[in-house]
Amino acid sequence: MKNDFASKIMDGIMFDENFRVRDGMILHKESIFLVPESKMKERLISAMHDTPLMGHPWFYKTYRLLRERFTWKGIKDDVIRHVRECSICQENKFKNTLPIGLLQLLSISN
Repeated sequence: MKNDFASKIMDGIMFDENFRVRDGMILHKESIFLVPESKMKERLISAMHDTPLMGHPWFYKTYRLLRERFTWKGIKDDVIRHVRECSICQENKFKNTLPIGLLQLLSISN
């Protein structure tokens, strides 16, 4: 299935100052633009999150690493979904609350 918007940009039928074609790729403000149905999206998210070298960073770092070079409509939601569905992240989820202090016994004087 071909994306209409991407086809028009690639063919020069539609002009948008935010998008340009270079070396057969659509660029959006120096980032590679992927169409919604691109199969590369999940591969890229996995590469920035799942690999041992990356160490399963949480949402913000994964999102920031992707946005350095790539963009697509819904990128933020896709990264959030991926991190929420990551079994390793869910098993190693940290709690962002302060540790509970020691329970102090109150002495009741009669």
